Amino acid sequence: MEVCLLRQLAHIPGVIKLLDYYERSDSCIIIMERPDQAKDLFDYITEKICLKESVARGFFKQVVETIIQCHNAGVIHRDIKVSTEHFVL
Repeated sequence: MEVCLLRQLAHIPGVIKLLDYYERSDSCIIIMERPDQAKDLFDYITEKICLKESVARGFFKQVVETIIQCHNAGVIHRDIKVSTEHFVL
């Protein structure tokens, strides 16, 4: 199911891209992009200690826009993970 959904969302900026997958008898191995510049948003905020309101607003806006595009593509995600790699600072 996850492979199918990732393919369905491949055209949306901000969604991690599926590179490949392997089916095993008991599981599925999913290979996803991990750009060198990627950083977990929690780690980014922890390092900065305090974000300017405009930066926080920009991050939130980009997350919401990506979620809306996913919903428009028919996918509702219940476990969103955020990386700073796709953000425009």
